[in-house]
Amino acid sequence: MNDQRIAWLLTAAPYYWHPVFSEFVRQFPQTILFTAKWPKFARGYEDSFAVKVVGNRKFLKVGSSTTGYGDTLMFLSPNIIVHLIKFRPHVIFADGFCLWTIFALLLKFLFWWRIVIVYDGSSPSVDYKNSKFRTFLRRLMARFIDGCITNNNAGKNYLVDVLGINKNIVFARPYLVPDLKALLHSSQSQNNIIQNITTQSHYKYTPVFLYIGQIIPRKGVRELLEACSILKNQGYFNYILLIAGEGWQQQELEKFSISHNLENNIKWLGQVEYSELGSYLKYADVFIFPTHEDVWGMALTEAIALGKAVICSMQAGSCELVVEGKNGHLFNSKNPGKLAELMKYFIDNPELAISMGRYSEQLMSQHTPQIAAEFLTQVVYSVSHSREVQ
Repeated sequence: MNDQRIAWLLTAAPYYWHPVFSEFVRQFPQTILFTAKWPKFARGYEDSFAVKVVGNRKFLKVGSSTTGYGDTLMFLSPNIIVHLIKFRPHVIFADGFCLWTIFALLLKFLFWWRIVIVYDGSSPSVDYKNSKFRTFLRRLMARFIDGCITNNNAGKNYLVDVLGINKNIVFARPYLVPDLKALLHSSQSQNNIIQNITTQSHYKYTPVFLYIGQIIPRKGVRELLEACSILKNQGYFNYILLIAGEGWQQQELEKFSISHNLENNIKWLGQVEYSELGSYLKYADVFIFPTHEDVWGMALTEAIALGKAVICSMQAGSCELVVEGKNGHLFNSKNPGKLAELMKYFIDNPELAISMGRYSEQLMSQHTPQIAAEFLTQVVYSVSHSREVQ
């Protein structure tokens, strides 16, 4: 059993991290997750790893965006310094280039721990390429790190090409991957879900499209409804779109749905428990991810893992898991006409969702929490012993 002490400094630790952590601690039992935002353990993973909540996160908005994350400054508790000194980790996985990462780097010169940057993926609002100061600061920080992990090639390209980090210490492989057990850990049966939806309908809809995520401009839900309006104008009615999630834009979009006579085709599910998402995904035929900006996008990986055909915007970091024409299709998030065309393709050819779904399932068999934990284990060994990860 490995006796190395590993610290994870994540400003937030959503449910989808928990299966990976539970596998990672099998290799490194002396692991502590330090976070400023803790939701509670995902069902089925209670107390499977050690967690310490350190302060909370505070945001200062310094710029706005209609379709992106926006420009913010995040403030974190300096008490993390006390925890790190007490724990004395051998390796630290630090969340991007945040304040906690800066603290860890400053202390590195006293304790000589190894630091791995966790950079989930690349996107305009997260990369800050237009900020000379932030780019300079990140390049300076990058000189003293021992490695980076990122989910995709876009993240690796940013770290190597923009920040100048040695490509041999940038390890790109999906590590934010779903666990079927967590997704399907629901007391509500799939049959009940289907019954609740179909009893509101007068005829069978084929196919069933599904969106999961926040109802905010960045996620592209309005463009998804515009695509539905285009379908209606073209005489396409025999489909249903399920929208799972909440957000401040929902009331506006529900009015849009009513004013365009889309009530029979669009069902608003509201917030869905994480453990029940799998039931909705199993019921759906095609998952749609119309986001304008996501550094990764776990909802897409969850749909692929459950064997769904997908329609995904090219602005999602996880779009690298979509093989065009094999398990789904890609489109520009600002083009609802193209999205409508792809939806129409599945409406006209509903059987294709089945074959594409099989390809999705095979694809995600290469990306499980166990495999992700093995990858992270190799990263630890690499930065500890200066070995490259293949």
